[in-house]
Amino acid sequence: MELLSFSVILLLASTNTVVRAQWTNERNLTVVEANQYLDNHTQLFQPPRIINVGDGIYCAFGYSLSNMIMIEGTTGILIIDTLDSADWATFVYKEFRKITSKPLMGIVVTHFHSDHFQGNNPLLEDAKNNGWSVNVYAHSSTAKIVAENEFTLPIRGLRSARQFGEYLSDQEKTNDGIGIDYKPSSKLVMKPLKVTHTYNERATFTVAGITFDLIHTPGETEDQTTVWIPSKRAVFPGDNIYQAFPNLYTIRGSPYRNVKHWYESLDITRNLGADYMVPSHTLPVLGKENVFNILTSYRDAVKFVYDQTFRYMNLFYEPDEIVEKVRLPQSLEKHPYLLEFYGSLDWSVRSVYNGHLGWFDADPANLNPLTKKQRAKKLTSIITIATMLKEARKSLDLSKDNLRSTGSHLNNELQWALELSKMVLDANPSTANELENATLIYREALRARASSTLSAVGRNYYLTCAIESEFGIKRIGPSNTLRYIFREIRSEVGIMMEYPLRFKAEFCDDKRPMSFLFDFTDSGNVYKYTIRNCVVDLEINPNQQGAPFDLKATMEFALWRGIVVGDTYIFSLGVQAKMKLEGQGPRWKNVLYLYKILHLMDRSGFLNDAW
Repeated sequence: MELLSFSVILLLASTNTVVRAQWTNERNLTVVEANQYLDNHTQLFQPPRIINVGDGIYCAFGYSLSNMIMIEGTTGILIIDTLDSADWATFVYKEFRKITSKPLMGIVVTHFHSDHFQGNNPLLEDAKNNGWSVNVYAHSSTAKIVAENEFTLPIRGLRSARQFGEYLSDQEKTNDGIGIDYKPSSKLVMKPLKVTHTYNERATFTVAGITFDLIHTPGETEDQTTVWIPSKRAVFPGDNIYQAFPNLYTIRGSPYRNVKHWYESLDITRNLGADYMVPSHTLPVLGKENVFNILTSYRDAVKFVYDQTFRYMNLFYEPDEIVEKVRLPQSLEKHPYLLEFYGSLDWSVRSVYNGHLGWFDADPANLNPLTKKQRAKKLTSIITIATMLKEARKSLDLSKDNLRSTGSHLNNELQWALELSKMVLDANPSTANELENATLIYREALRARASSTLSAVGRNYYLTCAIESEFGIKRIGPSNTLRYIFREIRSEVGIMMEYPLRFKAEFCDDKRPMSFLFDFTDSGNVYKYTIRNCVVDLEINPNQQGAPFDLKATMEFALWRGIVVGDTYIFSLGVQAKMKLEGQGPRWKNVLYLYKILHLMDRSGFLNDAW
């Protein structure tokens, strides 16, 4: 284990700044410069180490995407955030145990992102084995948001894999912007977040001889918690600040991140007057003036994006036009905490617009737009595919010529090549030659865009899409891991709540309401579904007295789960199966009705080998 002290942290922080050449806007970066900036940023996280921040505060840095922080009190230790996997949390916890053997008495989860609590379970299990009682603290909404997030797991999982470059080789990937790498557990685990102590806006707690405040500071997430330890003058702001431009919008997708709330929360944080700031990503910051100045610049950048986007919104500018208008002042653009390694100014502007005005940009031509495929078909009917591919290749070659002469790509030309080639692919060209040429240009444009992109996650996304194309993946779809998740990980309630979200309304008879119940003998829970106008409502443990139903199925939950994921075929179940069906008369009618219920559930990702 390598312990780094206060003076070494300052040296690292200053080195990370001075190794950079004079900063210029990303649009003018050469490919070599973009690579050098990202390589320098990667060096920030290497080697992984335990940093002795001071006054009993230790930060495990560079082991995975996020930090794990230990505060040593008089009678025990308090942990803030537990990384993105049980594997790495266990490893880091053993490193912490080389510093102190005091009992673990508290864990603070700063917010619902999985890279901040996936390591809770091994720490809690170790504490249980040692006979220690551990408090788990979080905002009152955090556990609920974790549970609700299960329902977007398929699409977020696939988009996150692109954002974090999970399929990229070590040669292709640099870093993940706010950490060296996202490292989920070798075996996926999705257990409910168990919290023992919650708060709403602000509360004071004492554990292990440490008195600390938990402050609700919505920013990157609405449940974000800032930890403040007055006796140490130490603040732990979670994900509201890190050494990269803030991720005001994440390309993996999320609900709107309220930018106004974010800068207001940074005001709360900077006015605490901390001597130490230990974020949950990137390096700790030390010194009252240094902490305040960094927080101020970060806050000002966030507010600048918000204010200037609003300015142009109210002048009736469209999103594309606002993106061209909003540019950070040089004092912020050059700041080492505001380089676009993670978030992007352009993405942020679009997010503020969409967050306050929605998807419609006020142009009537976009009120009911054609689909991508319809537009592509229309264009290729008046402009030949050969002409479109010729123009795409021309733009790509112009950018490559500029790269050879100046070291820089022409991003507008690359973007045009990318859009034209994608449009041809959307039109589904009829000849093999056109398809091959469009695909090659598309891949080449993606890789060229990646090479001139400073954002690590933007680069990862471009490169991953290029790899998907090279593997013949035309459209992302449910992963095979989804079947494993439903079979091994998802809770009973979580699986039963999926039915309305997976209901195949196109096969529903809107003139025939349905009502059916599942009574699980192993858990004692009853789930009642009512379908009306092809809308499914679910009641859990309803009052059943006198309530009519079309079918009631009594069985163990494990049996129904096996049927849902395709392990068990309904019609192969004999009369000896531990499943009681009632409501339709003869057993064969009940079985057919149960099959109808199952058929109305979209089980894509369970029953096929789609990527």
